[in-house]
Amino acid sequence: MRIVGTNHGGYANDRNIADLPLHRYRVIRGRNVFRGPNYLHFKLRGKMHAYLPWLHWDGGLANYDLLHFFNGISLGRKPWLSTFETYLPRWGAYGGERIAWGLRRLAAPACKRLIALSQCTLEIQRQYLNDYAGFQDEIMSKVSILHPPQAPLLDQAAVTEKWNRKPSDAIECLFIGSDFFRKGGLETLRAFDQLLRGGAPLRLTIISSMHFGDYASKTTAQDLNESMQIIARHSQFIQQHKALPYPEVMAHCRRADVGLLPTWADTYGYSALEFMAAGCPVLSTDIRALPEINGADRGWVIDCEKDSWGNAVLDTAAQRLSFSKKLEAGILETLTAVLHSPESIAIKGRVAYNHILNHHSPDTAASTLEQWYDEALR
Repeated sequence: MRIVGTNHGGYANDRNIADLPLHRYRVIRGRNVFRGPNYLHFKLRGKMHAYLPWLHWDGGLANYDLLHFFNGISLGRKPWLSTFETYLPRWGAYGGERIAWGLRRLAAPACKRLIALSQCTLEIQRQYLNDYAGFQDEIMSKVSILHPPQAPLLDQAAVTEKWNRKPSDAIECLFIGSDFFRKGGLETLRAFDQLLRGGAPLRLTIISSMHFGDYASKTTAQDLNESMQIIARHSQFIQQHKALPYPEVMAHCRRADVGLLPTWADTYGYSALEFMAAGCPVLSTDIRALPEINGADRGWVIDCEKDSWGNAVLDTAAQRLSFSKKLEAGILETLTAVLHSPESIAIKGRVAYNHILNHHSPDTAASTLEQWYDEALR
């Protein structure tokens, strides 16, 4: 069995690399001389360094055959691959010679493949390289797409039984995400406040630490206070957990009827996959990779004004206010339609579940990676 070194742990790294059911390769966390300096920078400055977390060099003492990173770049000579979510090099905001240095690493022979999480990610990389034409052809020739894997959370019999809901049952909605406001939490609560005041048969479970002040929504403590007031007002129908163990989160996915991801900003949208893997159709926005995951046949989509990278346009306070109002209106309109036609949950849930089986198989992803690893070692 051959050994694959990787740069760090973490949810995205584990999900896309380390936890895949590989048969001929084993993934380990590789030695990295930049780990110490990056940790020291974090302790002294209270934040991650701009590019040290994404660099890797083992000092020539590696005991693995090749490397596979998430958003990472290797300085060594061993063959390497990197899965990425937006563009590489990760420190692209710096400009000048630093970017050119990173691009030379991507164009070098040791870099065997760059794996975009989505078609959107691939197009962002292409657009990014428009400003560096001397590297574009060489680097883009290495870019492939591999969507994150997702195992089904219910078997076919269990998910079919789940759809046999009674028309009188309350519709169970689920919201997951520590960045509550960036994920559209405030707009979700405002819509639920209106519907529950009108006696709508809805229940909402929130699993979130309720972080505010993120880069997209720029929310404040006042927004948090409003959210907590709505939750308290409808405590019989809205339940909030700051955090739960991952198996319990997945248990909530299995029980939910509708998953909520009306997000302001996301590079991918992993929770949409988890919802769909439980036969739970998703209400989402259409930013970034989400149109490749969700659609009108298997969920509900709120259209947003987007830039060329697929991000919501949120540059000014007026744009953020407009986005928030449209998001709230979209959530309210969608949930009202679902209440009038609850049978749509099963119809869309079936398509969503099959989409996961057909497009996000962990076995298929593992087989694809092993083929790419074989090619990298030739």
